[in-house]
Amino acid sequence: PMTPANKHLEYYWNNRDQLALPRTTSLNNSAYFNIVGKIPDYGDSSKLQEWTALYYALIEEIDEEIGVLLRTLGDQVNNTLIIFTSDHGEMLGAHGKREKNTFYEESSKVPLILSWPGKIRPNTKVEEKVSHLDLFATILDYAGASHLDNSDGMSLRRFIEARPTNVDFDEDVVFAEWDFRKPPSGFGYKQLDANSEMEDVGLDREIDDRPAFLIRKGNKKLMMQKLADSTEMDMMFDLEKDPFELNNLLGVNAMIASDATIVQAEHMRCLLLDWMTRLDGEKRYYSNPAANYGQGQGDITEIRNRQQWKSIGFWTCASD
Repeated sequence: PMTPANKHLEYYWNNRDQLALPRTTSLNNSAYFNIVGKIPDYGDSSKLQEWTALYYALIEEIDEEIGVLLRTLGDQVNNTLIIFTSDHGEMLGAHGKREKNTFYEESSKVPLILSWPGKIRPNTKVEEKVSHLDLFATILDYAGASHLDNSDGMSLRRFIEARPTNVDFDEDVVFAEWDFRKPPSGFGYKQLDANSEMEDVGLDREIDDRPAFLIRKGNKKLMMQKLADSTEMDMMFDLEKDPFELNNLLGVNAMIASDATIVQAEHMRCLLLDWMTRLDGEKRYYSNPAANYGQGQGDITEIRNRQQWKSIGFWTCASD
């Protein structure tokens, strides 16, 4: 979907040479190494500005269509919960990448705006980190149907209304997963003819070489590979000091990083393990190797055993 209407595109296209380019950096300490080498166009400034012009025009087009939607609602807007969000961002050449499929901020950080006059106070800002997993529960909560909620998320209404949160686990942390393996035909089985049994055809690829888990706690952000024995690097960033994620605190620095950095990485690993254990469920999505089609010993075991940074023995961590 990269073809905006000309009325939105004309201005950006005619001024594309003035559009800002992403900060450039070596990818030698990145788990997404050598993307530009594989796809040279991602490092071509003129092409990046062309893509950016198209993207900006699409954003303007969406903004216009939202206006159409709100005007169509008319007075019903006062009886409507409106949620504006996106399933992913856009790299636009940052870190040598285009589109999505990474845990960098440009791809993983998305807008989330909720509006319901009379129900949600204007200009309310939620500082806590939140996830799309929570949207289903939030919608049901505002609709008075929380008893129907069997999702893995929790309603965001508690944050919006600044009500006390639970004390059972850390809520100021969010997680994301990456795994785009799928059955080759869209289903896990195929049948050669009407009289034959279904044949298990597996998945179209194995666990790949990019981070599979993202943990965000405060300004710290950890990205980990899925398998304990993967030789691909993990990444951690301090977004307060390094908002453009140019300095991976792990990776090639993993064995010489400060103890304080390692403690933060271990803390976030523990938060991930706690989250996977809570969401494991009867089907054991995170503990059963079958969930990864037999690769590894299950996510909980793999993450617990992965040690691509130095060991420091006993450690304690501040709440932030």
